[in-house]
Amino acid sequence: MNSSTHELMDSPTHLWQVTWKRTAILAAVCIIPLMILARWQFALGVGLGALFLLGDIYLLKAPLEMMVSRVASNKRPWVMLVSLLRIVLAGAVLLILVKFRVANVFGLFVGVTLPVLAMASLFLTQGVTAWKV
Repeated sequence: MNSSTHELMDSPTHLWQVTWKRTAILAAVCIIPLMILARWQFALGVGLGALFLLGDIYLLKAPLEMMVSRVASNKRPWVMLVSLLRIVLAGAVLLILVKFRVANVFGLFVGVTLPVLAMASLFLTQGVTAWKV
């Protein structure tokens, strides 16, 4: 296992930063042509979907760091509460975006998949063998 892969797997902050950069590149590559070739609601949906999931990943960063660190067992309920609030907030934001038709639903779906594709490309380029299951 090389040092960059080891560093990536040990630090949720570094993983988030690299995922953010790759998602921003993927979103720009997708949104710019979509603004020209597709309806603006679809391009807006892609952008909002990518930003939504990046924000969700950012909110997940703190509980992940708490779980990785050697914290006392009395912090576990706090981590679960923060994670539950993150899920409720994500559901409320998606409900507002879909109910008021701010953006195209299919565009939101494509935008939400962009960070997933960024993470997949990150792990494929860094090496999947670094995971010890």
